[in-house]
Amino acid sequence: MASADPKKNTRSSGDLLDPDINFPALTKFKDPKKLPLCSDIIGVLRHLLEVQRMSNPVAIKEVKNQVYSKWYHDTVYCLTPRAIVKRIEKEWDIFKEGKKRIRSGRLTGKAVDQYRDLMQRSDKLFDVVANTPDRLKQCESEFGVKMSQNEIAYLDDQRNDRKMECDKGVDIVWYTAMMKKQRQRELSDEYRKGMEKAFKPADLDEIMSAIGEDGELSVSSEENESDIEVDPLPTVSSAPDDMEPPSAKKKRFSDVQDSSDILPAHMRHVRVSERIIRDDIYETLADLKGLGLSSSEASSALIIVSNKLFERNWKLLEAEDSSFDLNTLPHP
Repeated sequence: MASADPKKNTRSSGDLLDPDINFPALTKFKDPKKLPLCSDIIGVLRHLLEVQRMSNPVAIKEVKNQVYSKWYHDTVYCLTPRAIVKRIEKEWDIFKEGKKRIRSGRLTGKAVDQYRDLMQRSDKLFDVVANTPDRLKQCESEFGVKMSQNEIAYLDDQRNDRKMECDKGVDIVWYTAMMKKQRQRELSDEYRKGMEKAFKPADLDEIMSAIGEDGELSVSSEENESDIEVDPLPTVSSAPDDMEPPSAKKKRFSDVQDSSDILPAHMRHVRVSERIIRDDIYETLADLKGLGLSSSEASSALIIVSNKLFERNWKLLEAEDSSFDLNTLPHP
C-alpha cells in the first residue's frame, strides 16, 4: 500500500500571511452597532481604493468621516479628524508595504513584522480616543454633551469583550447643521471683540508713553498694525462695488463671453454683471468660512475647484489689476 504523502513544508506554514484573507475588502464596517476594528479600517479602505477606484486621499478622508461619525454617534470623545487621518494613513502604509513583500515571497523583514503586528490587532478596537485635557474639553464643546459612566464603560468593553452595542445616538445631520451655526456665532463674536478692541479708548498712561520728545505721538509700524485679524461676516446677498479694493484709477470691466462654453449660462461666470456677483458664490464662500477657512482661503479653494474640475478661468481681483471681467472674484 502506498504511503501517504508527507506534509509539505511551505513558506506559508505557521502564520497565514494572505492579505485577501487577513483583511478582506469591506463595503462597510462589519458591526455598525460597535466601534470599528482595525480590520474594518483596512477592509473599507481596500474596497474604496480597489473596487470604487477612489484616489488615496479621498478614500482615507471617507474612512475618517465614517470613524469620526461613529465615535460621535456613540458619544465617545475621540481625536481630531486630522489626527484620525494620520492614524489611518499609518495603518494603511503598514498593510500596503507588508502586502507588497508577502506577494513577492519575502516573509521576513521590518515591513512583514509590522504586518504581523497589524494582523494581531485586526480584531482589536481602532482606538482613537481623546487623550489630552485640551482635546477632552474641545470634544465636550463639539459633541454638546459630556461622556457619562455609561460611555466610559462602553469604551472599556469595546477594547476588550465587545459585548455592548450602541445603535442610538445624536443625528449626524443635526450635528453638522449645529456646528455650522456655532461657527457662524464664533465668527460674529470674533468680529465684535475685534471691533471693540480696535475702538477702545487708550488710557492716559498709554498716550503719555507714546508721546516723543518733540511732543508728537511716536507709533512704530509694528504697533500701528492690529494684532487681531477681523474677518468680515459672511453674506449671502449680492455685494456692491465697495467690496472691491480701492484704487486711484477706475478699473475697466469686460463682459466678453465664450459662446462655445458647454456649461449652462448661469454657471459659467462669477459675476452676473459688472456690479453683481452671483448669490450662490457668496453662499459657497460663507459655507467654507463656516468650516473654519479664512476669507482668502475660501476664495482660493473655490477658484481651484472651479478651474480644475470645470475648466473655468476664475481669479481674484488684485489691487494692481487695471481691469476685471465676469470671471473675477472680489478681493477677500
